[in-house]
Amino acid sequence: MKYTLRFTLLSIFILLASCKEKPTTADDATALGDTITTSSGLKYLYLKKGNGQKIEMGSMVVSYTDLYIKELDSLLWTTSTMHDSVFKFIQEKETMIKGFTELNSYLVEGDEVVAVLPDSIAYGKEDHNGLPGGSTLVYDPYVVKKVTPKKEDITDTLVQIIKTQKVDDALRFYEEERDKAAQGSFHTDVDLIYMGLLTELVQDSLATEILQVADYMEAQTSDSNTLFALQTVQVYALQMQGKLEEALAEAQTYAANTDAENEAYWQNRLAELEALVDE
Repeated sequence: MKYTLRFTLLSIFILLASCKEKPTTADDATALGDTITTSSGLKYLYLKKGNGQKIEMGSMVVSYTDLYIKELDSLLWTTSTMHDSVFKFIQEKETMIKGFTELNSYLVEGDEVVAVLPDSIAYGKEDHNGLPGGSTLVYDPYVVKKVTPKKEDITDTLVQIIKTQKVDDALRFYEEERDKAAQGSFHTDVDLIYMGLLTELVQDSLATEILQVADYMEAQTSDSNTLFALQTVQVYALQMQGKLEEALAEAQTYAANTDAENEAYWQNRLAELEALVDE
């Protein structure tokens, strides 16, 4: 496996180095296999050119990728383990590394590329969540499966309604916008909006509202990553309210039904809550 991975990464860099480099962007006529080098240091080449919707600020993007660390000859992350084997995000509305946002700004639906991001437009010189400082990231491949026209982020509107009215009013507004589908002005995919919405509620210590929103959203998604995040925030909200025994009971339920990937998290969380209950 390691030999195969090293050969793959070496092949990519030989290809990128040997192809004719162009200090340009994908807006110019670029042949398949030609290396594009931008002023930031981003390098990418097309495996396949699409002809669909262009990615703009506010577009929802559905993509597939295998992400490698060049220096370690190792696979850092793959969307193949995610729901439907894809990664969904809203361009320039979510916290992404600079090089990833730049790469997407050149692409359209149907594009398939190999991209190399130096540390200066990735995670920098410092270690980051187990990623060694100075790492060069290689997306091989990066496939743009779907792009929607740009829309607004509904998060701020929902938060404002929750603060000035009630959670039920915010959820009613959300459902009205969701039912408009393509004609609506906002992105309403729960898997895209839950993080921003709940983060703002947590920052404002709105524990009761967090529980209502998270409970509602849990019934609106089948994505395992989203469900896990919603479950963790519900336990946290109960803890915020001082309801430690309820928080522990919820955590025990989630721990009993979790998958292997999240088992360690729930075991640690149970230990923390049990210690608090026993104080």
